[in-house]
Amino acid sequence: MPSTSQTHPALSHLTTLTFLATSASGLRDLSFIPAMPDLKKLILLSEGVTDLSPLRHASNLTFLNMQGTAAIDFSALSSLTQMKELGLNGTQVTDISPLAAMMDLSYLALTGTAVSDTDPVAHIEGLNIRF
Repeated sequence: MPSTSQTHPALSHLTTLTFLATSASGLRDLSFIPAMPDLKKLILLSEGVTDLSPLRHASNLTFLNMQGTAAIDFSALSSLTQMKELGLNGTQVTDISPLAAMMDLSYLALTGTAVSDTDPVAHIEGLNIRF
């Protein structure tokens, strides 16, 4: 399977990008994310993405929509403490405890997920959760 640097070589050169939207683009990995320190908004609608670990480096993200991604491990999201809006609709997420440190989170979309326990984010003031 080719890496993103092979299938989407321009992405690793867009180092000052603040907004990126992908949709059914054949994107399979997020290895370009560490090269985008200014990235604030990411729309990632690609079922091919399974490894979210590069998102650990996206500390400036405030908006993330990952609808329908095939990822199973969402622990990388724990470092995204600037997050304000997070869309996880139609993903395999079952445990939202990695989101507990997102104190600025105001909107969380969980439609079509198996999440049943919202206690990990119950302490976040003003959080609107949509199932």
